[in-house]
Amino acid sequence: MALPLKAKLIAGFGAVIGITLVTGLVIIKEAHTIKDRSDFVLEESVPTMLNVSTLRGSIHHALSMHRGYMILGLDALSDERLEAWESINESYAQLQEISTDWPEDQRELVIELEGILRDFRAAQDKIAAISGKDEDRPAEMLFFDQALPKSQQVVKALDSILKQEHDLESTPERKVLVERVSAAEAHLLKASAAVAAFVVSGDESDLEYVNKCVSDCSASVDRLKGDTHLFTDAQQKNFDEYLAHRAEFLNLATEAITIRQSDGWCVSEDICLNQVTPLAVRADEIAKEIVELQTASQMAAGADAKQQLASAVAFLPKIVVGAILGSVLIGAFVAFFIARNIESSIRDVASRAHAIASRDLTIEPLVVRTKDELGKLAQSVNEMLASLREIVMEVSTSSNEVAGASSQILSSSQQVADGMDQQMREIEQISAAVAEMAASVSEVAESSRQASGVRVRG
Repeated sequence: MALPLKAKLIAGFGAVIGITLVTGLVIIKEAHTIKDRSDFVLEESVPTMLNVSTLRGSIHHALSMHRGYMILGLDALSDERLEAWESINESYAQLQEISTDWPEDQRELVIELEGILRDFRAAQDKIAAISGKDEDRPAEMLFFDQALPKSQQVVKALDSILKQEHDLESTPERKVLVERVSAAEAHLLKASAAVAAFVVSGDESDLEYVNKCVSDCSASVDRLKGDTHLFTDAQQKNFDEYLAHRAEFLNLATEAITIRQSDGWCVSEDICLNQVTPLAVRADEIAKEIVELQTASQMAAGADAKQQLASAVAFLPKIVVGAILGSVLIGAFVAFFIARNIESSIRDVASRAHAIASRDLTIEPLVVRTKDELGKLAQSVNEMLASLREIVMEVSTSSNEVAGASSQILSSSQQVADGMDQQMREIEQISAAVAEMAASVSEVAESSRQASGVRVRG
């Protein structure tokens, strides 16, 4: 194999690590899936329901504070309504943020809710601007601003007739006239009070009383018309004024009653009933629908999460056991394969090294099967064996050359020895000759000394 030992080890243990990583990734994926479902429930569905519940509560609170302000006109109730709207706006802003990734049908509900809340707020603001003012209750404004002054003019005209009676002779007929004028005035005042009560309350029982008072008032007028011959010119003029003002009063009162009986008798109430209340109801319906959809989504997510958790609980042990077995098998195979290669290669190398240590250079070179570190070791042993063989051959050749040279040196040494023996003999001969010469010189010297002594004595 062309891979080095290091690469084989890395490949083997890399496979084990790879299986472990894959197992970990599968486990992480399952955990993330379960976590996503849990996050949907905890971070989206539950906050949505809490937010929508707060929104619904704020809508109801704003509606009740608005109704209280319409009835009592207290500024504190108006301020509390505005605070409720701050809560509504905050809750809706959070709902928009949460619903970014919702399905299209649920997003449409949120968008519709935005428009309804906008119209709801505008209608309430419109009521707040008109509530408590005269134009808010046109029936009351018509009656008290126009009809009631006419009734006062009617009463004034009748009072003038009665005052003039003080200057006239009292007769039985005139006494009856005074009684009838007084009755007409009383009936008109009762009718005016009854109309005032009805335009304020709108109660049907008050309307029945109005009809009775108007009927009594008409009867009083009919009786007075039968006594007009008793009126003086001044009284007749006052009576004509009475009839004219009474007709105007009744027309205005009838118009006020008609307005009070209509749906628009109170502008703020009409807006409240026909705009604010339906909008509040629709907003509440949308909020409940969102809660129902989120509840269904939460239940579905919970069921999916439960199912996935059960599947994960059943699946994860299998994949963990499979990963462990796979890792053990791959690790064992890699260890066995590498150990066998190392053992075989080292055994062959040890065998060749022992043969070389035993001075046996005739062994065959190792067969190199791999290109890894073990193959390089075998190749190095083969190269060492070849080098040793070359060294031995060189040493053998050099030994032969040294042996030949030694023979030549030995022959030359023998010749030198023979020459030295001859030279020794010649030296000995020379030495003997020198000795003889020395003796001769000594004799000559002695002779010379003796001759010198003779001359001296002579």
